[in-house]
Amino acid sequence: MDITPTGCTSYSPEKELERNQQRNWETILQIISLRTQPTIISTTAIEDNLKNFQFGVNYTGVHKIWTFEFAVEYSDIYRENSDNYGLLKYDFKITPVIIGLTETAKPAMSLFYVSGPWNNIYFKSVA
Repeated sequence: MDITPTGCTSYSPEKELERNQQRNWETILQIISLRTQPTIISTTAIEDNLKNFQFGVNYTGVHKIWTFEFAVEYSDIYRENSDNYGLLKYDFKITPVIIGLTETAKPAMSLFYVSGPWNNIYFKSVA
């Protein structure tokens, strides 16, 4: 999903793409912020082969991939049982997202999927 932070916070027809990219970025930030106040480090986009990542099996080939890097004060804030990101997955599960922007991989529906063949978002520690 295109989560490019454009800074565009007002809608106008000529800025529709930038506004929708920003809306998706804001959705990510709001979900992450449900349980703690994150420190945003970076949002980047690359093109790479999806076999190098943990997306669902319905996505293959080279596609545009966004990363959203952030830090939190408590390492286990999203832990549920033995899953370090269980609560974060719960919060993201089937959340609506705007598609048809600059993403190249198309999900079945305009939702975040945290597991299964349409898994289009996942979480990992980089520290």
